[in-house]
Amino acid sequence: WGAISALLLWHWAARTWNIEVGRKTILLLVSIPSLPLLASWAYADMALCFYAAASLFTLTQFKTSPADSWLRIMGVLCGFAMGVKYTSFVVPLACGLLLLSHRPLKQGLRNAAHFSLIALLTALPWYLRNAFLMGNPFYPFVFGGRYWDTFLAQWYSGSGTGIGWDIFQLILLPFNAVLGYRDANFFDGRMGPLFLILFPITLWILIKRPFQNPAQNWPLISITLFSALSFLAWTVGVINSSALWQTRLLFPALLPFAIPTALGWDALTKLDSPKLRVSFLVNALIAVVIALAIFDVGLFVFRRNPLAVVFGAQSREEYIHRVNPSYAELMQLMEKLPATALVYSLYEPRSYNLPRLTQPDAIVSNFAHDLFLYQTTDEVVQAWKAQGYTHILIYERGADLTLADDPSRLAELNYTRDSLILLSRTPDGVYSIYLIP
Repeated sequence: WGAISALLLWHWAARTWNIEVGRKTILLLVSIPSLPLLASWAYADMALCFYAAASLFTLTQFKTSPADSWLRIMGVLCGFAMGVKYTSFVVPLACGLLLLSHRPLKQGLRNAAHFSLIALLTALPWYLRNAFLMGNPFYPFVFGGRYWDTFLAQWYSGSGTGIGWDIFQLILLPFNAVLGYRDANFFDGRMGPLFLILFPITLWILIKRPFQNPAQNWPLISITLFSALSFLAWTVGVINSSALWQTRLLFPALLPFAIPTALGWDALTKLDSPKLRVSFLVNALIAVVIALAIFDVGLFVFRRNPLAVVFGAQSREEYIHRVNPSYAELMQLMEKLPATALVYSLYEPRSYNLPRLTQPDAIVSNFAHDLFLYQTTDEVVQAWKAQGYTHILIYERGADLTLADDPSRLAELNYTRDSLILLSRTPDGVYSIYLIP
């Protein structure tokens, strides 16, 4: 998904402007440290990035050479985006608003209705699946559903934990997003500094540069509107919840915005004077940033060396032991459990490759939610037993991090341990496995 997204943006920029703008678009994408990592991981974000970019591309094709075929393709692409994740709502919203801008208004309404119907029909299977399996087409939001209640809704949303309406923090938001130090997931949130460095000249391009050719106007209009709506939606989320401080949620808008940023970069020569070549200085800075980004990613890949597994030089188990020895030790401990063991995990959202059936702690809420449901630790243990669980897995590092500022919950966890039987622990003390008596 990452590769075809980059190819599409290069094609779009080179076809609409020139090869140089296309080249600069690709270089800007290369400067995003998190992009190759996200593209190689099992995340849905890169699929959404492609559908968003493709939807905007087909919108501009429809605007410059109106044909119902482009409208239908755009509707299908937006429908696919809506089937990826709920944050995709900005994609059909931006496309719909731009379709409504068509004059005469009657034609704009017809186009928007046609597009909306196709998008909804394309996305419908995913929402019908949710409704059938979970009792809510928008599960778990709005209407709740199976395995969901008010406690989990509050826990997941983290309402009230964001930056709030602090004006100073809002002003610093773009800088903090670039630095990435406040991101909920460090590796996911590094977008690099070039978009922010070039933003003033990009903004100047968007406002001042006249494009007589509609083929150049509409890409900038559509990308700018979509990026602005996406950043606004993300900002509202960050204001309300610290859990939404994830810069990767901006990537579907950031990737297409590489095109106007590339135009800004390309226009730097207009700032040159006989005494000062601004373009040379900025190009040197950009070259350093891109080189550091490539070095950083290259070093990460070199240390991980995933090709050893791809070509069979190393087994998957050996790879896990090399990059995450604690988890590898856990896998070995779980091999010793009975084949019929059913494990309930606390503070560990992962269950990849574990040899026994394990219920992961997907949003790190299992223990807190069980206390909410059953009130006392003794009742919690009895509930686990009644549900068929035989063992409890505790990720000690996750528990320490989560409960660092909650001594009462930590005491309840320790009291619960006293009701269980410690079976084994990894040599580094990161994982503990308990038997439910």
